[in-house]
Amino acid sequence: MKLFHEQTIDSKKKIPKAPHPILQSASRTICERLKWFQKPFKKILILGQYSNFLQDGSKALQNASTTLTATNLEYECIISFFDLQTINDVQAYLSTIKKKLKPGGFFTAVFMGGESFLNLKNELMALEIRHKCDVSLRVHPSIHVADGAALMQKTGFACPMADTAKQTYTYDSLYAFIQELRLWGGTSTFYETPKTIKKSCAQHIINSRNTFEEKIDLIYLTGLKPTSGERTLETKKAEIKFIK
Repeated sequence: MKLFHEQTIDSKKKIPKAPHPILQSASRTICERLKWFQKPFKKILILGQYSNFLQDGSKALQNASTTLTATNLEYECIISFFDLQTINDVQAYLSTIKKKLKPGGFFTAVFMGGESFLNLKNELMALEIRHKCDVSLRVHPSIHVADGAALMQKTGFACPMADTAKQTYTYDSLYAFIQELRLWGGTSTFYETPKTIKKSCAQHIINSRNTFEEKIDLIYLTGLKPTSGERTLETKKAEIKFIK
C-alpha cells in the first residue's frame, strides 16, 4: 500500500515566507559539512521545496541546480533538504541520486526522523478516543536513524553515516502547532485521505489554550559514491560456534 502522494507538498502556497528555526539549524549543519572538503564543488544539486532557504544561507550554493533532470548530467554534490520524508520508495530514490553523482561525489540529506511528533500523535489519539472518533493516521511516519544508515549501505554508498539532532519547541496551543505543521505538508501527503475528525474533537483542539511542547528529530545522512574499481562492503550473517 502506498503511503504518500509523491511530492504533493511541493506547493508554493505551503512554503513559509521566513525560515523556521528548524530550517535555519539544518542549513547551518549542511553548510558546515560542505566545509569538510578542501575544494568547493562546481556542480551541485539541491532537492526539496525549501532549497531557496539553503541557498540564501551559503554563497557556495547560490548557483546550485534545484531540479533533478533525466539527462546524464553528473553532479559533484547532491543535497536532499527535507525531501526524503515525502518519498515512498526511499531506496530507489537514493539509487537514482547515486547514479547522478560523479565517482567520489558527495551526498548529504536532512529530514525529520522517526522520533518526531510523538507528543502530537499521542495527543490526537487520546482526543479521538475520548470523543469516540475513529483513530486515523494524521501525521506521516518517518525514517528512524538506524534505518537511514542501513538504506545508505544497501544503496551502495561508501562511508555511509547517519546521525541525529534533537530539538524541542513550545507552542501557544496544540492548534497553533497543527497550523504550523500544515506549512510543512506534514498532514497532507497521505495517499489515502484520513477520516474526517469529529466536530466536537476539532472544536476541543481549536478552543484549547494550553501550551504544547513537541520534540523534533532531525536526521542527517552522508555518503560518497565509490570511485571506479572500489568495492562496497557486502553484509553477511555472522555465526558463533561454541567449543565444548
